[in-house]
Amino acid sequence: LLGLGCGLISPLLTLPVLAGGLSHLLLDTLNKKPVPWLYPLVKKGFCLRLCRADKAANAAFLWLGLAASAALIAWIINRLVYWRMVVYRKNDAAYIRHMRGGGRSHSGAYGD
Repeated sequence: LLGLGCGLISPLLTLPVLAGGLSHLLLDTLNKKPVPWLYPLVKKGFCLRLCRADKAANAAFLWLGLAASAALIAWIINRLVYWRMVVYRKNDAAYIRHMRGGGRSHSGAYGD
């Protein structure tokens, strides 16, 4: 429900919030403590008892998540910079004149 609520605010947030929520539930289901997947309807939980949430596992998942988040943010910034430098400027008439060597001979918009 949180993912759908975020979709009302920003549709771009819907899938990441849903993916984060589902992955959280899946990882918690591996622990020894039961997870109530259908909480408002059924209060009984489910667990697989495959691992326990100790400090080492929590730290490992924390660092893996931080590394994945940093990589994703770097990729998004790279795409935005690429779009700004290549796609947007392809249609900028002053930039096209500058790249062709035309335009003003004194200091212009692009520092030539």
